[in-house]
Amino acid sequence: MVETLIIRVDASFDIGMGHFMRCLALAQAWLRDGGKVIYAMSDADHLRQRLEELDIGYLDISSAPGCLDDAGELINYSKKFNASWIILDGYHFKTDYQIFIKDYDFNLLVIDDDGKLDFYCADIILNQNLHASPNLYSNRMDYTELLLGNKYVLLREEFLEWRDWNREVKPVINHLLVTLGGSDKNNYSLKIIRALERLSSLELEINVLVGVSNPHINVLKEFIMGSDLDITILENVRDMPGIMAWADLAFTGGGTTVWEMAFMGLPTIVGATSPVEELLIKGLNKCNLFLNVGRISEVTVSELTLVLSDVMGNRELRCFMSNQGKNLVDGYGVDRVINCMKKK
Repeated sequence: MVETLIIRVDASFDIGMGHFMRCLALAQAWLRDGGKVIYAMSDADHLRQRLEELDIGYLDISSAPGCLDDAGELINYSKKFNASWIILDGYHFKTDYQIFIKDYDFNLLVIDDDGKLDFYCADIILNQNLHASPNLYSNRMDYTELLLGNKYVLLREEFLEWRDWNREVKPVINHLLVTLGGSDKNNYSLKIIRALERLSSLELEINVLVGVSNPHINVLKEFIMGSDLDITILENVRDMPGIMAWADLAFTGGGTTVWEMAFMGLPTIVGATSPVEELLIKGLNKCNLFLNVGRISEVTVSELTLVLSDVMGNRELRCFMSNQGKNLVDGYGVDRVINCMKKK
């Protein structure tokens, strides 16, 4: 019998694409094992084609995201398709939502980042971040299994093809990557570009990644047209590992992209774009993974220029960042999670 995995996740201008993308890693692994995967999403028709290309089904949630009517729709879908597992990934799925699902005796995996709920009743809690600890989930059911830390980092299959690739950390930076998430609602990409303009004497090729939810593309393009920098805007990139292999240095937010860059051994400057990213970055600091500039909103353009210049000129630091990333993320996290689900 084909086993069906239903993933309840959302992606939007406010939420971004991180939750959607990390769930794809589990979806791809489930498909490789011969299963069926369906995404249940609210107001995400713009992603339907992407899912269809991956042979993943799409179901629309019409209720307000995170409410019990939403949970009711999810249960109806799960019954209809005889789901083996339900996955929740999103900060709006609270304790009452989990309880509602478990009352119908479905296997439940919750992907979490901050441990802020009053109680957890999922069969498995997955927190792939470096700050994760059992203390965050002391209020949970006895049967709840914890998968915590970088051992369980979820990487999509396009990255796994690069497991045996080794990066050369060059003495001089030629290629720089800027990616501030799928929506970048505060347009921090432009702030980084302004900082790079002060380094225009350097011979740099710069790629700026923007996602489907980014409303600032035209503003960025207009600014770049009047700039002396060699900048290319890349929209809806599918070959992320190829772009990361091209880059000598990256500037990114504190979301899930950090793990992809660690796996690729890409030296990276990280800045927080939201409160939850500040928490995630604290974990990075504990393991000295990458260079943290704090909240991007509070760092001046001049300070960003200084940081960029310092890192570009410090090959020893970049070598350390590259090696530390490769040591922390081995690319087998998704296999460990799927194996745990199968055992359950």
